[in-house]
Amino acid sequence: MKKYLAALLFLLSGALPVYAQDTVPEEDTNVFGYPDKTVVAIIEQQKQKTKVAPNPKPACDDETVLRQVRETLRPYISTKGKSIAEKRRSRLLMKNIDDFTELNIDDVMPKTYPQLAGRMVELRINNALTDHNFKICQSNSPELKVRFYLLMYDDGANVKVDIINFSRREIPNFVVGD
Repeated sequence: MKKYLAALLFLLSGALPVYAQDTVPEEDTNVFGYPDKTVVAIIEQQKQKTKVAPNPKPACDDETVLRQVRETLRPYISTKGKSIAEKRRSRLLMKNIDDFTELNIDDVMPKTYPQLAGRMVELRINNALTDHNFKICQSNSPELKVRFYLLMYDDGANVKVDIINFSRREIPNFVVGD
């Protein structure tokens, strides 16, 4: 038993960091005995990460974006095993997806656009984005009962598009140009 305790103490004592008193003065250490400079370096690295430069976003009526919207929504608008009325509604939806106009970001309020505003807040917090990193396109087809939105935002060197207010289960999305 004493052998195991001695071996455990030997292993634990080697795992603890040891700072010599002559290299780090006592007034420069924090409560735990670590140098304060390590904490400052971590905070400076986090501050540098917070800004993301905006990428150029395509126009709302760009043919590449509209084609990718149709391809992304096709699995959600399947016509297999549906009634004639549902098949007709699905075809009408696919036909009228092509009409989008840009929506001003300042007009997006949680009361008027709850899903869109919620997704923007989530992206601002998780991806450190600002208003300059977003572009919103709104569907304008009078045949559609509910408007849906294309939320374009920066995702590294790419522009990612979320299709908001189309599906309640998930947010369909794609990367422009893929």
